[in-house]
Amino acid sequence: MIAAAFSTLALSVTAPTHAQSDYPTRPIKIVVPFPPGGPTDAATRLLAQEMQASLGQPVIVDNKPGAAGALGIDMVAKAPPDGYTLGISGVGPTILLSLLDPKLPYKPLTDLSFIGSTGQTELMFVVARDVPANNMQELLRLAKERAAQGKPLTYGSTGLGGPIHVSFEYLKLLAKVDMAHIPYKGDAQQLQDLMGGQVEVALLSPTVAIAQVKAGRIKEIAAAGARRSRLTPDLPTAAESGVPGYDANVFTLLVAPAGTPPAVRDKLNSALNDALKKTAVQNRYAEMGMAPQIMTASQTRDFIVEQTKRWGDVVRQTKVTRDN
Repeated sequence: MIAAAFSTLALSVTAPTHAQSDYPTRPIKIVVPFPPGGPTDAATRLLAQEMQASLGQPVIVDNKPGAAGALGIDMVAKAPPDGYTLGISGVGPTILLSLLDPKLPYKPLTDLSFIGSTGQTELMFVVARDVPANNMQELLRLAKERAAQGKPLTYGSTGLGGPIHVSFEYLKLLAKVDMAHIPYKGDAQQLQDLMGGQVEVALLSPTVAIAQVKAGRIKEIAAAGARRSRLTPDLPTAAESGVPGYDANVFTLLVAPAGTPPAVRDKLNSALNDALKKTAVQNRYAEMGMAPQIMTASQTRDFIVEQTKRWGDVVRQTKVTRDN
């Protein structure tokens, strides 16, 4: 009887470890909290295809848009922590919503396990073609002049309290300028109004902006990231152009429910990073205005802690809310 008890105990201790070493044994789902067809969706499908080759199981993308990304990420946070339900999150669902929405149903730093970074999406400042500014210095000078006249420059974003809105408020804070915010429900209408002059300044992906710049419908001003974009290598960054320290590229992450076993987390991180190192993936990323960002799971968590503090300081200093 004692031997049988010890045998049962041994099985109960070793079974989870054995299951983790066999992982995965069935398809893995990645929840994308945004609609199909966008850059985040396209990048996720690219990575899923590469990851399933190394993991030996299908990796299925499941779009669950809603509530600025919170709906899909909440589904991930509440899923079993077994490595079979993952999610793609970003600065909005991971950081800004936690800072701006006290009713957010999950706490990113306690309810999620961070697998790795899936990359950064590059952004660039652009203006309507009739705006008399051709670089960041001229734009900031014009912004101060217009504000003094009581006619502030207008800038667009794709949602109150979203990454673009907060990034513009960050620019205003660092450069000590004022501009008026015009929120939009999507990129299409914002781009139409920018080309028509109804809104004067915007932050767009180079993949969206470059064709319109070449056609003379809008003008490029500066890259928004810490480094110049590979798509526009001759375009200086905002930090190079009078706004030291400015960096507004947005990132995406692969996340899992909190409590995901370290062995499973590390296996997923390895598969993700192997995919990001492939030349074909890097070339496709460049075409989409994205850049790979390879991190370990622990580095990813440290990055999120640092970014939460950084954007938290911006939100507090600018007094951004989801209502203004």
